[in-house]
Order: sequence, then structure tokens, then C-alpha cells
Amino acid sequence: MGESGSQGTNDPLMQSLDDDFQSLQRHFADQLTKDIEYLQTEKQRLISDLEALRVEYDQLYIDYQSLKNESDATLSKRQLAQQNAWAKRLAQVLAQNLREDLHAYVTNSVELPTPTQDWLYSLDDTLNRSVKALQHDLSSYQSAIAQQLIRMQTMEQQGEVILANLVERLSSQLGDHLDQSPTLTGTSLPSALDNRPLQDGSAVVGSRTYMERPRPDQVTAGGTRRVVPPYRGKTVKPTTVKPALVSSSKHGSPLKSGATLKKGMVLCAIATFGFSAITVLVGGLSFGGNLLGVALTGLNTFSFFNANTLLWLQLVVLIPVLAILAPLLYRSVWRDVGQSLRSPPRLFALIGGAVFYFFAQVLLFQAAGTIGPAMAAPLMFAYPLLAVPLLWWLNGDRPNILRAVVMLAIAMGVVLILRPLSLENMGAALLSAIAFALYVVTNSLSRQNHPISTGMIQYGIMGLLSTIILLIRPLVVTQSLSNQLILGGLALGVFASVSHFFHYTGLRLVGGLRTALVAASTPLLTALLAVLLLANQPALQLIQWPGIILITLGGMTLSLDRLSRQRPTS
Repeated sequence: MGESGSQGTNDPLMQSLDDDFQSLQRHFADQLTKDIEYLQTEKQRLISDLEALRVEYDQLYIDYQSLKNESDATLSKRQLAQQNAWAKRLAQVLAQNLREDLHAYVTNSVELPTPTQDWLYSLDDTLNRSVKALQHDLSSYQSAIAQQLIRMQTMEQQGEVILANLVERLSSQLGDHLDQSPTLTGTSLPSALDNRPLQDGSAVVGSRTYMERPRPDQVTAGGTRRVVPPYRGKTVKPTTVKPALVSSSKHGSPLKSGATLKKGMVLCAIATFGFSAITVLVGGLSFGGNLLGVALTGLNTFSFFNANTLLWLQLVVLIPVLAILAPLLYRSVWRDVGQSLRSPPRLFALIGGAVFYFFAQVLLFQAAGTIGPAMAAPLMFAYPLLAVPLLWWLNGDRPNILRAVVMLAIAMGVVLILRPLSLENMGAALLSAIAFALYVVTNSLSRQNHPISTGMIQYGIMGLLSTIILLIRPLVVTQSLSNQLILGGLALGVFASVSHFFHYTGLRLVGGLRTALVAASTPLLTALLAVLLLANQPALQLIQWPGIILITLGGMTLSLDRLSRQRPTS
């Protein structure tokens, strides 16, 4: 009886303790979920800040070179004017000394005697003293100039050091904490980012102005807070990174004048036209016909290996041209390439991106040579249907209502384009879109790399893959088609080289989001070029044009949405 009463008393107590533990577990789980969402948001913001810093990094170096040249020219003019002033002063001093000596000699003498040896010695001594005084003044002036130049070099080195340590700090936070985020039991969550503010003891404290965003559950009407840590004059080792200034732009990127923005957008438009022309030229090599006055024979069948051969010929021209142009567009490209090759996480991400981009390009060429470039390019640009959910899953980039509507519009566009096609013809284009989506997602994992150094590494890997496939399965064509295929592939390389030059130049001027906005017009532009230039390609049906327009508008809307979300409130 005693035991039964004790057990009945303990049951409610145990039940109460169990309920308390479950409540505490749910509380900690909710808190961890909020913290992870906040850390993921901060990770995206830091990635965007790093990309903006790199663009600002290049622009400030150009401004620094211009200011340095102007300073040298001004300094040369100032030195010449100072020398003329010293010469005039020397003449005045000599004339004044001679006049005083003559006046004293005449005053102390009854009549002006003839010059004697003592008078000549006195005159020579006066001249010597005047020359020595002038030399001393000139030496002092040169010493002052040297001190100013040393001070300018010291300030330049301090600016370089501040930005170098800032970039290294951000890169280390992005790389070192990817594998250290807390995860809930039984749930696979993306890595978190340690976004603690820099401490006073760090070498780069106060080296930039940054936005401290509140956690999602702490957002008030005030929005965000701007925190400016004080710079305490810490001295660190100099590096070769160019100086950086604090950016106060509303859009999270360096301030751009209207002329610079217009020039960058025009360059991006030219690059987009070049990429569309490449796809159209592949279609012309496959279907034949008269392309801008050049008669093309065409191929009976266009397979994966035909497309790989054309891509290999394109890379034969593109890779050497990029190796020459890359240091001109970004002077630290080889240093970045070396750092990427020595960092296993960055190298694996670059290799994965290169493999996916290789298959995206080859399959796009195959689709352009099978169903025509007017349908192949829009289908490949349906990649957001896969890329957006994957980015949501990996980076916590949740789609809003606008993105959901855009995704639905792109899906409708794909259905309208595919409706007249057979299953065997649509395979290459859809696989190209899947590969390109995986390329975009993989590249989002290595955004700490500069676009030019990323392109150099990935195109080199693509060239290696294409060469291996070409050695395993050489392309056999007739003698009449060999010259056409070789010349066409080399022409693709020329188009690609020019397009990449304009693309990277425009990217430096307007940034990645505006470049993506212009590139989103590629489906419609490619379709128009193919209809105007290729008479032998499969004709587009009327129902397919709304699909192309929907995909184009969907891609541009996604870019505009990303651009608007990149503008933090101030």
C-alpha cells in the first residue's frame, strides 16, 4: 500500500518534469532556428559586401593611379617654379651684397681707388657665402620634398594594409566557419557564419564602415544601425593590396556616375550580343545556309562530340587571349589563382563549377545544332527553376511572392516552347539548363574569388576536359567539312574573346547584378538573331514566341529583384 501511494504521487511529478524538459527543448530548438536564419542572412550580406569591395578595390586603384600622375605633374611644375624663384633670389642677394660693399668702400674713402687684391678677395668671399646659402636652401627644399614623398608612401601602405586585412578577415570568416555551424538533431542545415564585430585588439579595427543588421525577431521600425568603429592607428605589415576607402553608397557598391553606369551597361549589352552570336553561329555550322554572305554546308547529324569539338576550338583561342587580357583587367589575377589552387575548399568549388559549366556549354551547342539556337538558348535560361530552390536550400535565400510568380511564368514559358518538340529533341536543352543551374549554385559557394581569376581557372579545367573527350572520341568529318568546322570553331573563339573582354570590363563598371540584368535578355536576342540570319533552322511556331518572352522577362525580373534587395536601407 505504501509503495502504491508513493508511485501515484511520483507519476504527476515525473509527468511535470517531462513536460518542462519538452518545453525547454522546443524553446532551444526555436532559438537555434532563429539564430541560424540570422547567421545565414549575415553570410549573404558579407558575400555581397565582399563582392562590392572587390569592385571598389579595382576602381580605387584606377583613381589612385590618376591622382598619382596628376601629383607628379604638379610636383614637377612646382619644382621648376621654385628653382626660378631661387635663381631670382640669388641674383637679388648678389646685387644687394655688391651694392653694400661698394657703398661702404666709397663712404670710407675720399676717392674711389682702383681695385686691389683685398677688394677682389672680399668680393669672392661674398660670392662664396651667397652660393653656400643658396645651396643650403636648395638642400632644405629637397629634404622637405623627400619627407613629403615618404609620408605619402607611408599613408599608401597603411591604406593597403587596412584593406588587405579586411579582405583576409572576411575570407577567413567565410571559409573557416562553413563547417562549424550548429545543426538541429536529424536536420541538415547550411553552415553558419561567425559575424562578431572586430575587437579593439585586431589589426584592422575601424578600417571600414559596416551595416549591423538586427536579428529577424528584433526588427523594429528603425531598420538597421550603422556602426563606425574608431581607427586607432594600428600598424601592420604592408601587402600588395590596393588602398580602399569607406563606401557610403546607398546601394552597397561604389558610387558610380551616370556616364560610368551608361558605359558599363553598353559594354554588357555588347557582350550579351556576342554570346548570342556564338549560339547562332553554332546553329549555322549545323544547319548550313548563307550566314552574312558566307556559305555553310551544314552537317547531317550534330552530336555531343561535334559540340565538344567546337567548344575545344573555341577554348584554343579563348584561353590564351584571357591569359593576356586578365592582368590588364585585374592586376592581382595570378595571385588570386595561386591562392585558389592552394585552398582545397575553393579549388573543389571551382572544379565543380568548371565541370558543370563545361556540360552546360557542350549541351547548349548540341541543342543549338539540333533544335536551333532560337529554342536552345531560351530553354537553357530556364535554369532558375532549379537554381532558386537549391540556393534556398543551401543559403537560406527564401523566395518571396514575386519570385514565386516569376518561377511560374518561366515554367509556363518552358511548356510553351517544348509543346511542339519531341522528347528526343528536348533532352540536350533541358540537360543544359540543369547543368547551368548547378554551375550557378556551385559558383555561389566560392564568391570570395574574383570573377576574372575564377574564369581563368574554370576555362583551363574546361579545356582539359574537352581535350580528354576529344582524345577518347576523335571527330571524323569529310574533307569538305573539316575546313569549315575548324574555321567556324576558331571564329567562335574570336567572338568569345571579344565578348568576355566587354563582359569583364562592364562588370568592373556596373557590378554583377546589373550585368546579370542585361544578360537576362539573351533568350529573346538569340531568337531574333537566329530568325534573321538562319533560314535553314527549324521554324519557330507562333505559340513558342510567348514562351521565349516569358523566360526573358522572368530572368530580368529576378535580376531586378536581387538588385532591389541589395540596396540596404540607410
